[in-house]
Amino acid sequence: MLSSSEDELEIKPAQYAPVKQIRKSRTWATSTLREFVETNTKSSSQEPLAKSTILTQSNTANVEQRANTNISNLHSFHSKKHLSTQKTEQELVQGFSNKWRTINPDSFDIYIVVDNREVRSLKDRDYFYTELQKLKLNVMRQVIEVGDFCWVAKVKDSTDYIMLNHIVERKKNDDLVSSIMDGRFKEQKHRLSRCGVENIIYLVEEFNPTAFHPEAMATALTQTQILNNFFLKQTANVEETIKYLKDMTNVLSMEYKKRPLHVLESIDIQKDTHLLLRSGLRKKHGHPFYIPFGMFNELMTKTKAFIIGDVYLRQLLSIRGISQEKAMAIVKKYPTVLSLYQDLIKAETEKEKVAVLTSIGSNPVRKLIGPALAKKIIQLFT
Repeated sequence: MLSSSEDELEIKPAQYAPVKQIRKSRTWATSTLREFVETNTKSSSQEPLAKSTILTQSNTANVEQRANTNISNLHSFHSKKHLSTQKTEQELVQGFSNKWRTINPDSFDIYIVVDNREVRSLKDRDYFYTELQKLKLNVMRQVIEVGDFCWVAKVKDSTDYIMLNHIVERKKNDDLVSSIMDGRFKEQKHRLSRCGVENIIYLVEEFNPTAFHPEAMATALTQTQILNNFFLKQTANVEETIKYLKDMTNVLSMEYKKRPLHVLESIDIQKDTHLLLRSGLRKKHGHPFYIPFGMFNELMTKTKAFIIGDVYLRQLLSIRGISQEKAMAIVKKYPTVLSLYQDLIKAETEKEKVAVLTSIGSNPVRKLIGPALAKKIIQLFT
């Protein structure tokens, strides 16, 4: 894994006071959920998902009755579907078919993939592909569902492409600023962190920390390195970005000459379990497991329809004061709204309800969720 040098980011987190994180409003979350519920309840389908809702605060007299109905539907949905996300890493490894392909280093070539939507400008759409070709690199242009550049191993004399363990998300400074302001910054980082690629490079082009609130920019980029564990690379211009991509391609071509690739079969790759499975297999066998590039794109494809887990996580992230780390800690302990709601209603007093949430992810040194934030969560989910 490529590690970042200390001079890559000339920002010292301790220099800056915490700043307010940019979030979508609670009103947005509530309206999104209501729209989701109304759309589904208009359907003639009797599936529990169409009836299930996220509990929001209400002053109507029948709130308790509706809450009980929602909980029943959620319970029914999860019971029927037997969601595979509930399986542990050990269970997934035990159920593994033990079938994978081993591709020797002399049987493949390394290619850099340019997302066909990644352009220098509207008038120069082929810039990256053309410039990388001029450098005599193996380059291909395809849709990449997450990220802007990645590397694949092309099996010789075939059309078989294997997704490798490095991916680049490129942001021009002005696009970075706008993504922080409109919330795309967090959503994109979340998708990158869930893509299964071990080495994620967040490349900021034309970096200018003074173009936006300096503390907010510093906080965002520091969190990207420390909390998300992304490698942060800064380039002065697009030409320097091209040089960096060339150097990365050459380094990876040399690195992968030393090792075979172990590739999972499609039968073992499921959207909600492949991350745990690959993690468990790596621990067991001592080497990474790869997946076909086409399967990677299929796993990363955005779906237009909300699932309950998506709405749940989005609603948590809409609460002022909740970071991705805190939201994921809550989801880890309470995978469904049902499980969180049941624990909250078991608590008889407000103090006990607060304790349910303040105990999540806390240790003697640091409390992840404070009492004030806990009260906001309680207000939203009960």
